[in-house]
Amino acid sequence: MATNYPAYQPHTAPIRRVQQKSVAEAYILAIPLGLFGAHHFYLRRYLFGVLYFFTLGLFGVGWLVDLCRMPCLVKQANRQTGDTDERKKTCDDAYVLALSPISGLLGLHHYYLERYGFGVLYTCSLGIFGVGYVYDWFRIPCLVKRANEKLACGKDDRKRLDDAYILLFPFGFLGLHHFYLRRPIWGLAYLFTVGFFGIGWLIDFCRLPCLVKDCNAAAVERQGFVFQQHLGYQTGGCHNGGAFPNSSGAGNGVAAQIITNGQVAYAPQMPYSGQPMQYSESPHSGGFSNITPYQGATSSHLPQGYNQEPNGPGVVLQPPSYDDATQGPSAPGWPQSGPHQAPPLPQKDEKPLV
Repeated sequence: MATNYPAYQPHTAPIRRVQQKSVAEAYILAIPLGLFGAHHFYLRRYLFGVLYFFTLGLFGVGWLVDLCRMPCLVKQANRQTGDTDERKKTCDDAYVLALSPISGLLGLHHYYLERYGFGVLYTCSLGIFGVGYVYDWFRIPCLVKRANEKLACGKDDRKRLDDAYILLFPFGFLGLHHFYLRRPIWGLAYLFTVGFFGIGWLIDFCRLPCLVKDCNAAAVERQGFVFQQHLGYQTGGCHNGGAFPNSSGAGNGVAAQIITNGQVAYAPQMPYSGQPMQYSESPHSGGFSNITPYQGATSSHLPQGYNQEPNGPGVVLQPPSYDDATQGPSAPGWPQSGPHQAPPLPQKDEKPLV
């Protein structure tokens, strides 16, 4: 009896339906209670709601801006579904945090963009004494774009020229730009000599683009040299107890060295749970002399034609000829009984035994 199976339906993840928000209802909450963030709670923007509640709408600045951008906030809230990245940053939110004097000087826009290092610096220095606070007004779109690219692509270790200049002035004499560019020795030297008595600090204004370029090139080289396909491997003989050979051939149990652009680094070792095999090269035969031979066969169990080493029973050095191997049980020396007995090989025009 034939069974009718239902047609195959591809599996699709269920879409979380979100209750649509109304612009009118958002304005009803924002006009009387906007200073306390009621419209943000209504639009499921809970962090902004808490921030507005404790700062009275970012001291009124954020509340006034929200009255102008309310349709955009509602549209953004209605677009959020289960398959949408709700962490995506927007320029209007960043500007609301950056333009307000208190939140901007405390660096809340950097915390919002997940730039926590700069956020702490702004909090401790009141927006780098107001210089960074004003400078950020003109670069918010670039900061938002970088934050979204980082969310989409993962970790980004590149250094930016605008960030380096923010650290160079006015804190360049303390070497903050050198610490940012992964030059800790130069940073300490600037810290204890006040930027080489101001001379190095002034010179860095001219050479900062080159420093940023060199830092990014070194980061790319560190991350990419292991994964390149055309790298040179310096290998030596296998004399290090089964470990991967290094450049000098001396066994020290480390992986081979990778040479790229004049710099040396070690390739990662693959996990190995067994014990390394010990071999010693024979100077006479050019091979390995201390491999343990098979001891299961004896001279009585070997067919005719096998030659044995006198000092090593069971070590077969020469196989039998074709005629001796294909004569089956009639060949002299073929075992007739015992655990090593085997069926004869099939002859020509003979069906093999099943």
